[in-house]
Parts: sequence; C-alpha cells; structure tokens
Amino acid sequence: MKAKLVALNTATNEAEFLKIVLCDLSLLNKCIPPIPMHCDSQIAISKVTSKNFNEKRRHLRVRHKFIRNLISHGVISLDFVRSENNIADSLTKRLTRQQVLESSRGIGLNPII
Repeated sequence: MKAKLVALNTATNEAEFLKIVLCDLSLLNKCIPPIPMHCDSQIAISKVTSKNFNEKRRHLRVRHKFIRNLISHGVISLDFVRSENNIADSLTKRLTRQQVLESSRGIGLNPII
C-alpha cells in the first residue's frame, strides 16, 4: 500500500503539472475534466479517499494530503482497475507469456511471436 501511495503521488504530481500547462496554453476554451488515475490496489484507494490517515510517517501523511487535495479540487479522479486489466503490469511484475502479449497489445505494441 505504501509503494502504491508513493506511485500515486508521483503520477498525480505529473497530472497536475500537465493540467496547469494545458490551462496556461489556452488551447481549450472549456474546463478540463478530472484526469483519471488508475490503481489496482483497493486499499490504497480507500486510504487516499478517507479523511483519517493514521500513518506515523510524515512523508506518507504529506503524500496522502497532496493526493486528497487534488481529488477534492477536481484535478484527478481515482479509478480501480483489476490487475488482469492493468496494462502496466508487464513492466513491474512477473507474468506469463500470454499476459505479456495481452498487455503489449494493450499499450499499442504488436509483439513478434
């Protein structure tokens, strides 16, 4: 859960930056909707969406507060994605050959068999 929280913090930081850049460029006349962040850890999502965070480590409390602030201001939205549908798993976990081929197709690659 802690690793997912750190990863969410890094990704939300980048999403916030991209949203600020798009707003500053004034290419879009309408409001930018919240950027969806996909996470395969229900525990991390429930921790971030809850108001109480009873972690004694300051660096995790700061990250929790940052992510929660972006959710409340409509910069991002957190969505749950199942591990078998998570296309980034091929980069972080050991998978079978079939799972690697499916995730490769999911990110737009055509693997040579």
